[in-house]
Amino acid sequence: MRALVGTAAIPHGFLISSDPGAVNLDLVEQQVGVPVRLLKKPLLPAELLRMVTKLLSPKSAARGSCTDP
Repeated sequence: MRALVGTAAIPHGFLISSDPGAVNLDLVEQQVGVPVRLLKKPLLPAELLRMVTKLLSPKSAARGSCTDP
């Protein structure tokens, strides 16, 4: 992911974790340079599909934001 940071290829991203308390999103965002959303396991396939669809939408990419689906 770091190789793509600063390119238009990754305007934002998301992480999946079973222990969201162990993830410092501010630090991750600072390190990779893009907004990051955290999805908590277990998650339903529909939740993952919604997030990926939203992140790949041209409207979302143009804003460069990562908001709830």
